[in-house]
Amino acid sequence: MTDHGLSQSVADCFIHASSEIFIVIDADLSHPPALIPTMYNKIKAGNEIVIGSKYMAGGRIKEWPLKRRVISLGGTLLGRILFPTVSDPVSGFFAIRKTVVARGPLETKGI
Repeated sequence: MTDHGLSQSVADCFIHASSEIFIVIDADLSHPPALIPTMYNKIKAGNEIVIGSKYMAGGRIKEWPLKRRVISLGGTLLGRILFPTVSDPVSGFFAIRKTVVARGPLETKGI
């Protein structure tokens, strides 16, 4: 088996999972798992995408080395050019409806 990286693994899960709601969270517990029910309920209430952002009120970056902070901020600045209303376009913590994922081809670029 070839390891295609994180983004390809997430895309593969979207293709093979049977759930109508997908929730993605980093395995290193850098995101608070306690927010999963809130994100799920927001999707059930009609939202198509819910993003957990470290750059909003209550969000934070905890114990990240300087290199990781710089890479995250750089990616965020570039992402905001394309998605100016999204505070954390490179977040690894989000919920999304299966119907949104099914609307277009999944092309992964990154880790």
